[in-house]
Amino acid sequence: APQVTTGVDETHGQLPTSLLLTAAHHGLSAAQEALDNLEQQGNLGNRNPMGVVEAFIYSVRHVQLLLGFSAHGQHMRLRKRLAEAETLLLKEPEAGLSHISRLLPEALDEAGMQVRTATQSLTFPVHGTSPQRKATAGSGDTQDHMPRMGFGTGIFNAPPWEVQRLIEYAAKELGYRHFDCAQAYHNEEIVGRALLNSGVPREELFIATKLSNSQDYGAEETPRLVRQQLKKLGVAYVDLYMLHGDVGNPTSEKIAWHALEKLFDEGMIRALGLSNYGSHGVERINSFARVPPTYLQIKYDVFHPGYQWAHEGQEDLVTWAQDRGMNVVGYSTLSGWPYLLRAVDDPHVAMVAAKYKRSAAQVLLRHSLQKGLSLIPSSANKERLHQNMRIFDFELKHEDVAQLDALVHFVAPTHDGSPKWVPDLFGVWKACHPNSDIRSSGSSSSGSSDNVR
Repeated sequence: APQVTTGVDETHGQLPTSLLLTAAHHGLSAAQEALDNLEQQGNLGNRNPMGVVEAFIYSVRHVQLLLGFSAHGQHMRLRKRLAEAETLLLKEPEAGLSHISRLLPEALDEAGMQVRTATQSLTFPVHGTSPQRKATAGSGDTQDHMPRMGFGTGIFNAPPWEVQRLIEYAAKELGYRHFDCAQAYHNEEIVGRALLNSGVPREELFIATKLSNSQDYGAEETPRLVRQQLKKLGVAYVDLYMLHGDVGNPTSEKIAWHALEKLFDEGMIRALGLSNYGSHGVERINSFARVPPTYLQIKYDVFHPGYQWAHEGQEDLVTWAQDRGMNVVGYSTLSGWPYLLRAVDDPHVAMVAAKYKRSAAQVLLRHSLQKGLSLIPSSANKERLHQNMRIFDFELKHEDVAQLDALVHFVAPTHDGSPKWVPDLFGVWKACHPNSDIRSSGSSSSGSSDNVR
């Protein structure tokens, strides 16, 4: 894999243009494959169709960086056409997809010529950016009694008997102690049997589950559901119970929360939390909660650090929650769900992984760990389950954490440089919007002639 070097000086790193070209092809390939699937099947299964838009944006922005090395008039005009195509894609996805799928291959050919005829690298700052965050409680493998590496039991590409076997193996042979379930997964009975068969004492386990169906919000309905879930799991209590998404009904939400507080008092629930809530939803719960939520479970990967789809003025939900003493749990850190691009397949991530002689998954999980999150990756592969646990014996350097952070700017579908709390090390915003003054904090001027080395 291409290597990032710091040969320019001690404060800058370099990305070879060949890596940028590889990444551009990677994004285009993912988008085209998805379009083919849409045409043949009419859907993308459990993947969001907007993931196609995101994959095209990822490719376009890499091409923009490559063409930014050239002052040739033809390339400047092509960059303008790409910027207009991206704008159309975000405003009118159907029309934009048709247009950009024709334009992008032409632009990639030109970018390829640029790589073959030039020896430049993209330089970027590697110091004084993107501080790492500490865990709310402890920096090791536990956080407020929750093991920071958990097993996400929402595995839908394997039969129930296999999922049960994997959970039992993970607990008995690999040392997993944190297991995340949900009403919507329809697997609590399987999880319960697997943990019983593992022989691991209950007091060593951290079991989390969720209320997923809004029909079970109620003074009678909620306790009835929780008792059913406990029976399926074969336990007297759960360590964490969460509302599985903001249902937008404060009245029923309040009734359900107060019912959960009573179960907390009775010892059936050890802690309360929220899944897929934003800051406004958390504040709404806190406005009436006697027992406040202490855990927040959200989507987290390098492309979506705390949200599923970026918006203008996107908030830094992870820092917001951690500053208020909440433990943040990231899900779908590796799978890419609900979109197409999987960070484990990304060329930039592969480059960092090669530097540490680790798998891409290990590097991504370690990155999230150093951001202070607990993690619940899912896998039906025993070797990957083993690798996922081996992330506590190495540490990513500050500059590598910052580079992984900066990948978000290749996909964020915003017009204001959001998420602005993530420094745009590679200068993606400036490369794609050369006439705009809006930048994310700490952004470099890469993509311009100043950064050609």
